[in-house]
Amino acid sequence: MQHPTIEKVAKAKAENEKRIQESLKFDGIKAKKAPDFSKVEANVKLNVAALKREKFLIDREQVEEHKKLEAMAMGLKDASDFNRWRSEMDQRDDIERLEHI
Repeated sequence: MQHPTIEKVAKAKAENEKRIQESLKFDGIKAKKAPDFSKVEANVKLNVAALKREKFLIDREQVEEHKKLEAMAMGLKDASDFNRWRSEMDQRDDIERLEHI
């Protein structure tokens, strides 16, 4: 058998819980959904530091692109000099072969 004080505590606890549940309002205003920022462009104000970072990145990309173009220009020389040299060497080889025969 339970003691009378335990019953009083349980009853008081149940009444307190019921009062709290009644005071809560779950059927109230619901929050709006967050906007889809992928569809809407945000207005961004750039400060001096952001502008300097952007300029640095652009300058670095331009330098890298210029280096690549220079490397390509050095590697892609006109092959006419090589072809002329090769034809001269082929002619010399032909002459030497004919002299040996």
